[in-house]
Amino acid sequence: MAEPDGCKSCKSRDLYHGQRLCRTCYNEGERMRRAAARTDPSVRARERERERQRFRDRYQTDPEFRKRKIEANSKRRLFYQREGDLTSAHWDVLTAYYQGLCAYCLAPATVLDHVDALARGGGHTATNVVPACDACNSAKGDRLLIEWGGR
Repeated sequence: MAEPDGCKSCKSRDLYHGQRLCRTCYNEGERMRRAAARTDPSVRARERERERQRFRDRYQTDPEFRKRKIEANSKRRLFYQREGDLTSAHWDVLTAYYQGLCAYCLAPATVLDHVDALARGGGHTATNVVPACDACNSAKGDRLLIEWGGR
């Protein structure tokens, strides 16, 4: 079989490993294919599942990896279980005050939200929690109210 004359895109004579493209055009095509794959939801879902499976496999087979993960989770759990003065009575008063509605958008409240997030040093206290809907709670994340700006 005859060798191709040059790159089918730019006609360069310097072909990449017997391909019909030069190295530049080959890399550009690969970059575009990867970018297209990142935007395709089914490809992203497969990649996420593949990553999860790799994590599970490593967790099962690598005792040192498992030990590090357990230690990190223990530290995180201790960090978030700091002392706070919020009791169920306080929470009942707060939900009654907000009439069972989200403090941010007035939808039915389903979760407790820390106004100053625990991750940013806020406490688990009656003055730092409000009822919120799932959408507002996840949209706010660990941001301050002024950073978030509401829904």
